[in-house]
Amino acid sequence: MSTSTTQDGSSGEATGLVHKIGDGEIIETTQGKVTIFVVRGKEGNTVLSFLERMLLRSSVDVGLDLRELRGPGRQAVAFLRKMNRTFRDRDRALLLYEPPSRIIDQLKLSNTLQEFNIFTEANGLVASQSAARPGAGEEQQKSAGRTATREIVQFTKSLERVDELETSLDTASQRSLRMLQVNTPEFPPFEISTSYYPHDKVGGDFYSLLQLDDDHLGITVGDVSGHGLEAALIMGMAKKVFDIRAREGSRTDPASVMHQVNEDLFDDLDRFTFLTGFYAIIQRSTGALRYCRAGHNYPLLISPSRGEIKPINSPGLAIGMDPGPGFRMITKSMEDQLLPGDFLLVYTDGLTEAAHPRRGQFGLERVTQFFREQDLRAPAEELKPKLLEEVQRFLDDTILADDMTVILLKYAADNATPLG
Repeated sequence: MSTSTTQDGSSGEATGLVHKIGDGEIIETTQGKVTIFVVRGKEGNTVLSFLERMLLRSSVDVGLDLRELRGPGRQAVAFLRKMNRTFRDRDRALLLYEPPSRIIDQLKLSNTLQEFNIFTEANGLVASQSAARPGAGEEQQKSAGRTATREIVQFTKSLERVDELETSLDTASQRSLRMLQVNTPEFPPFEISTSYYPHDKVGGDFYSLLQLDDDHLGITVGDVSGHGLEAALIMGMAKKVFDIRAREGSRTDPASVMHQVNEDLFDDLDRFTFLTGFYAIIQRSTGALRYCRAGHNYPLLISPSRGEIKPINSPGLAIGMDPGPGFRMITKSMEDQLLPGDFLLVYTDGLTEAAHPRRGQFGLERVTQFFREQDLRAPAEELKPKLLEEVQRFLDDTILADDMTVILLKYAADNATPLG
């Protein structure tokens, strides 16, 4: 299973497409007539088979950067020899950029090193495959050499562009994570534990914990459609709008805050972009839970004293689906009463939709079963890591296909009893 994220450079000269394949990834960029594939992760049939399909679809010269490909190198060398023969038959160039020493050694052992275009930044061209057919005249050989040189220059520029994209993504990731460095307020008798895991270097999930006054705590969770830089930009804008409207808005009607957020954001979202959201207000003195759901996953209310785990639902559209009247008519507030020992689990779909290739999705039923098997006298800070460990065991080595945010809140008390 693979997922792809487009990352557009500001110059318009090159684009990067990130393909996630198992525990690896392939970054695809284009510069002129050369397509570059930067391959990362563990050497294996999954990554190499996916890469082969991409190479065979390409109608231009191709460059490969295998510096971050892990493994002994034998599979990669067999793959390279096969692809190199294919590209020669098609009169196209296959360029290798700074291949790892283990791959160079394997090519030497097989006496095929001289068949490849291999070059490094430090030493330039190391070995060159002539694009001319055997028996070609001297002038054709020189022409082929000039073509190879131009391809190498293009390839080097493309790799520099990939490095620029990676640097920009790293910077965006750091700023995105700083934006999500939420200060967890002290709000006894409530305990709060949070986690956030981005799928890419930048993500579209966000959350806030806002002490609105001495008696009210606001909890906001949102999930922007899509991934990558565009989702991260919308995430930053949406989080700021939520924070401002929550602090200014009603302490008893979260839907009125959600209505205002939708109106603030609607004109800035195109027709293909939306976000789901959940906003809850907890009253310290009474344990009242007032909430509004804008197309978001159903949070779970885990109540040992009632002996139940139930999804809490309220009617609501995703933000960006309607400019105002329809959103206001459908999106409503609801209220529940928290009792001592109760838990509230708020999350994004990265939790329930975490998927294993053979086992399917983790699902809400497994989340519910997890809490049924726990001693709910434990604090939130102890149970939340156990839940995440359960997800990781389920996934095995499969990477997350989406951002994941988890907030676990407990109305702390010593008299909670385990669920039967």
